[in-house]
Amino acid sequence: MKQTAEWRQLAPDLYLFPDACNVYLLRDEDRALVVDFGSGAWHSRLEEIGVKQIDHVVLTHAHRDQLYGLYRSSDHPYTIHAPAGDGSLLRPPDLAHFWKEYQANGCPTCYAAPRLPLDDVRLDLAGDTETLVGPARFCAIATPGHTPGALTYLVEWRGRHLAFCGDATHSGGKLHQLYHLEWDHWTPSGCLAAWHGLERLSYCHFDLLLPSHGPIVDHRPRTCVRQVQKRLLDLISAKGSVCAGAKSTWLDLERLACGARRILPHLYHFGSNSFLLASDSGEGLVVDPQLADIDQLPILLQEIGPLRITAGIASHYHMDHSDGLDFIRREYGARIWLPPW
Repeated sequence: MKQTAEWRQLAPDLYLFPDACNVYLLRDEDRALVVDFGSGAWHSRLEEIGVKQIDHVVLTHAHRDQLYGLYRSSDHPYTIHAPAGDGSLLRPPDLAHFWKEYQANGCPTCYAAPRLPLDDVRLDLAGDTETLVGPARFCAIATPGHTPGALTYLVEWRGRHLAFCGDATHSGGKLHQLYHLEWDHWTPSGCLAAWHGLERLSYCHFDLLLPSHGPIVDHRPRTCVRQVQKRLLDLISAKGSVCAGAKSTWLDLERLACGARRILPHLYHFGSNSFLLASDSGEGLVVDPQLADIDQLPILLQEIGPLRITAGIASHYHMDHSDGLDFIRREYGARIWLPPW
């Protein structure tokens, strides 16, 4: 049986409601502010904790799970605050451009961007600034990762030092949905940015680390931050090398007159990433065709003799390994074989 979410009191006037993300509430008598919004299912249950009105909503970053409940009503009494660095994911013209270009490079720059803009959001929070939000002072530390503009907020509240870290960390020295750090085609830029943000955060003092997903961290929270940093460095090392520490070995390839390379008697490499596998029956399989180099394929076919291209596949869905598939389908009548996912 699915358990119904309940308010949980973490400290005096500090509450947690597990929603699509963790929603944290700071109560000031019968009014309150919340950090992140989730689905908004918690809103109908404010009376359970003696709250009559929400005055402010503070977003840690612009991902759908943090804010999608805000779209359900444009008539609300609270002010919405968000990181200025995530404005391109929240402003109408910029968000429209993002979705138009979502797959332009075969790899999106953000995997959980909002589907709709927030017209009434205030982009008034930025790293290394302090902002008074209702009765609380929010000191923002830039902790990019899940989004480039993501922030962690340090708040002193009822004698406790709190760190609302969004998805910058998870309990146990982990990260929630690591793939969000894949900012581009293959570089570790997202991981490096995440590490640097956590380096800044690790210098700060806080009693409670309050992430957007999973349990809170109330025991040695800065140790949790450093564990994430160490694992990020391990990831950066692994991501930067096919096989770290191994000696590089190179095959002696036969360069053909057309510029392609023969790797094995029936295997050819042309362009940057593309391969042709030829069979004795006169059929050919093209692997990872790239549109920028596809003009080299007919020249290769002319040199090695009659060959009918019957199929094409891609090792993975990045533009420079797959954007030539439609060309070989149209030009050669090849079938395209792709995994269902």
